[in-house]
Amino acid sequence: MLAVLDKYPECFSDTPGHTEEAEHNIPLMPGFVPKLMHAYKIPEKLKVEVEEQIQNMLKQGIIEPSQSPMASPIVCILKGKDGRDGVRLAVDYRYVNRYADAYPISDVVNCCNS
Repeated sequence: MLAVLDKYPECFSDTPGHTEEAEHNIPLMPGFVPKLMHAYKIPEKLKVEVEEQIQNMLKQGIIEPSQSPMASPIVCILKGKDGRDGVRLAVDYRYVNRYADAYPISDVVNCCNS
C-alpha cells in the first residue's frame, strides 16, 4: 500500500472530498421498503462536535441534504482512549444491508498490481 501512496501522491490527500468521476448503485432485493429510522441519542457532551463535523461535511460537499424516504441513524464512535481523540461518525446501515445483494470486494493488492 505504501508503494501505491508513494507512486501516486497526487491522488491522495489528508482532506476528505468526493469525486464525480464514478457513479455507484446498490441494487436492493425485492421487498425493500424505505424507512425513516429513528435517530440514536447523541450524548450531550458530543453534540457540539457532531454538529461541527456535519457542517464541515456539508461545506466540503461530502454529504448533502436529502428528501429521501429512507434515513439511517448516525452512530458516534469515540476515538482514542476514553474518547480523548474526539468522535468518529458512522452510519448504521443494518436495515438497508438486509436487502442489499452481497458482492465480494476484490483484493485491493491485486487491483493495484494489475
